Amino acid sequence: DLNPSASGSGKIYYKSFSTYIVVTWENVYLYGKTTPQKFQVILYNTGEIRFQYHTLNSGYSCTVGVENSGGTAGTAYTSSLYNGLALKFIYS
Repeated sequence: DLNPSASGSGKIYYKSFSTYIVVTWENVYLYGKTTPQKFQVILYNTGEIRFQYHTLNSGYSCTVGVENSGGTAGTAYTSSLYNGLALKFIYS
């Protein structure tokens, strides 16, 4: 529930490398809040997806997940997120 278009909210950046892409949410607000969130998602050409959480200011639990392009298969992490947490999903 991120709101990067909110006034004062941060930005979303991406950088492409030969075998992966990094997407960074830098100080992006949650909807209805002005609490900045900072994290990255790294997409590897091997199918690995890594979430890296730097600063989470939500105070809420949430679910993080990935699914295939058809939406017919996926997996989720449904525990608390916290600063410094990294999650790795591997698909082959």
